[in-house]
Amino acid sequence: MAFSSHDKPALLLVDLQKGFSDLAYWGGERNNPDAERKASELLKLWREKDLPVYHIKHCSTTPVSPLRPGTSWQRDHGSCKASSRRTCNRKECE
Repeated sequence: MAFSSHDKPALLLVDLQKGFSDLAYWGGERNNPDAERKASELLKLWREKDLPVYHIKHCSTTPVSPLRPGTSWQRDHGSCKASSRRTCNRKECE
């Protein structure tokens, strides 16, 4: 991927959390099982080029959801973790 010296594209990573791997909760197969691998490849490229990265986390208000705050499932997927230097925002929803 090539960028000119004037380009400064941002990478927006949305809902890349371990909780989406809980297939029993979500009802079976995923529509994109390679999502984390592909996002990880993009994230590596963006970090190498020191480009802006923004993480958006799904923070469920549903008591039994694996995406509710405070659960280990709510954490970032291992290969797509937010670095301490990057912006991470939360979105609260059911």
